[in-house]
Amino acid sequence: PDMSQKAHLSSDLVKRMLDENQQLLLAVMENQAKGKQQACITYLRKLHENLLMLGTVGDAQVNTASLPSQIDVSRVYPG
Repeated sequence: PDMSQKAHLSSDLVKRMLDENQQLLLAVMENQAKGKQQACITYLRKLHENLLMLGTVGDAQVNTASLPSQIDVSRVYPG
């Protein structure tokens, strides 16, 4: 896949994770209200994993965006 397809796939993944995080937060609140602490812990662990992944994806996008759009290949590979 070309870069635009990869970016689109990444956007789709991020959207799914954000949707999942919303559901996880609702599940935590619901289980917390019912006094089901163990269920809360399970949902919070998954939420934590998702947030770490989203942070990693965000960091990668920032680092990629800060790269110059064109690199002078002749300076990297002379001759």
